[in-house]
Parts: sequence; C-alpha cells; structure tokens
Amino acid sequence: MKHLLALAALTGLLTTPCAFAQDWRFDIPFAFHVGEARLSAGTYTVHTYQQSMNLVKFVSRISAKEQAAALVFYDKGGFPRAAKLVFTRYGRQEYFLSEIWDPGYSRSAKAVKSKQELVTSKLVARLVPEKIEVGATASGQ
Repeated sequence: MKHLLALAALTGLLTTPCAFAQDWRFDIPFAFHVGEARLSAGTYTVHTYQQSMNLVKFVSRISAKEQAAALVFYDKGGFPRAAKLVFTRYGRQEYFLSEIWDPGYSRSAKAVKSKQELVTSKLVARLVPEKIEVGATASGQ
C-alpha cells in the first residue's frame, strides 16, 4: 500500500508543470537501469525537474514508456558545459544511471542507487565498475 501511495504522489509530481524544467534528448546505445526499472536501448527524452523533490523522468521516443528516478544534487564547482548522462557499468552488460549533468544548473545530480544496483555491485565486487558517458543529441522535445 505504501508503494502505491508513493507511486501516486510521484505520478502527480511528474504530470504537474513546473518552472525550471529542461528537456534533453539522448541516444542510449545499451539497455540500462533507472530506479528499479530496466529500460531498452534507444532514444529518450530526459525531463529534469527542480522542485522540493529532485526528480528526473525518462520517456522513450518509440514506446512512450516513462520511468522516474530520484536525484541528489551536489556541487561540482561550476556549470556543466554540456548535458550528459553518466552510467556505471558493472561487468559487461549491467548499466545503471549514476549522474545527470545539465548546463542549466550550477549543480550536477547523482541518481539514488536502486536495490538492484546495490545487489549487482556486491555480486561483481571483484570487478572495477566503469563510468560511461552519453552526451545529449538535442535539447527540447
């Protein structure tokens, strides 16, 4: 029941227009995890929000499937020069969203690690995780 209430609240936040929002388009060449969901490789519009809760929404350009993730902002010291996503790769095929860089904000954002990522990182503890960057192909829808 708690999960349903949290999902309903999150859905309300994601469908409510707000100031300080930005859309970026990314071509992501691999399947990846955002929050607790696994998304297919493809082109996504990534919508960032800056409200009391820090959220991001991924929308597939093909299937219109949506997935939200919670973010924690941190100061990188200066404005990012370009929009990009940073993924952590464990092993050969497990990619997890780890950071979002948006040149519209003076801070970058780290994705909150999901349960799946915590389990995966423990299973492949002897392997060194790799950071993979994907730059935006365009801004706006």
